[in-house]
Amino acid sequence: MAQGAAFLPNDRIKRIDLESVQYGIVADATNSPGVEFTNVQTTAAPGLGQAAVQLKVGGTNPPDVLINGGSVRGNWALGAFPTPQAGNLTHVNIVGSDLP
Repeated sequence: MAQGAAFLPNDRIKRIDLESVQYGIVADATNSPGVEFTNVQTTAAPGLGQAAVQLKVGGTNPPDVLINGGSVRGNWALGAFPTPQAGNLTHVNIVGSDLP
């Protein structure tokens, strides 16, 4: 996804492969009611991976993000899903996180 990509309310983004990344999905704001990502496959760049999903402060509306299905692989310095700095992060059915 492009940096600074804007999504509309009720957006559902499907089938994403993020390979060898430092950060996978980063958000500092979302429109109400938020954004849902489904089937997200995220792999950390060796020695550089920080977080598969990171929610940051600084936006006009705190981010509300749902990750439903997918996988995380590799080593993440902050953990694949660190505690959000702002907003709400929900992740379910993720191989390598809440599924074996």
